Amino acid sequence: MVVLKSIAMAFLMFSRIPMPRVRYGGDGMKLALAFMPLVGAVIGAVVIGWMYLCEALNVSALLYAAGLALIPVAVTGGIHLDGMCDVTDALASHGDLQKKRSILKDPHCGAFAVIGVCAYMLLYVALCAELPREGVFAIACAHIVSRVCAGAYAVLAAPAQGEGMGNAFRSGAHAKWSLCILALFGALAALGFALANAVGGAAVALCAAVTCALVAVMAKKQFGGMSGDVAGYMVQLIELIAVGSLVIVDKAVALWF
Repeated sequence: MVVLKSIAMAFLMFSRIPMPRVRYGGDGMKLALAFMPLVGAVIGAVVIGWMYLCEALNVSALLYAAGLALIPVAVTGGIHLDGMCDVTDALASHGDLQKKRSILKDPHCGAFAVIGVCAYMLLYVALCAELPREGVFAIACAHIVSRVCAGAYAVLAAPAQGEGMGNAFRSGAHAKWSLCILALFGALAALGFALANAVGGAAVALCAAVTCALVAVMAKKQFGGMSGDVAGYMVQLIELIAVGSLVIVDKAVALWF
């Protein structure tokens, strides 16, 4: 029962997919972070379905790439993109610790957030337009990996403050079981990488691990620790770097051979 509640909580908080309502702060919090990758799995399935649909309809490369960029936003409701916007605004302020934290809490959108999200989406679409067919299967796995990293980070990292959704999920999480489940999802994603694009998948996994570590260091230095916004920023950054690394590997292999 706890597992089902946690899955429902994960989808209620990190997606727009309808789920049975569960009480916030109850048993569902124990493993909610551990099942974040399931949301990524749904995104990956929709991404693969979009690829097949575009092939059947013979749509343009631009429409195809735009779909790959917008599907995660549609499924999640933009919750992680919102975190990226808040972090971008806070970092651009160059203020002290308290000012940056206050910007993370501010519901208003600043100019740097708008600039950041526009640049992010433009680059993501451009990279997706260069993505080889087999790379789409690896991107599907990358949506799982990004949430494995963010979930593990949220469970392990010290919070910046005692409030906010990220800290609430962390305080309610069963750390040992959450990490075990996240490791299982990570292993399944690694298997998917091996089947879809072994070289590109290895590059994505390495880049994801490095990005996770660098964002954790940045969060401690700039914000005093973990927050839900920083976890969302990590998800978005890993997904962008995943597409970029797959494109770079594909181009490098083509040049080499």
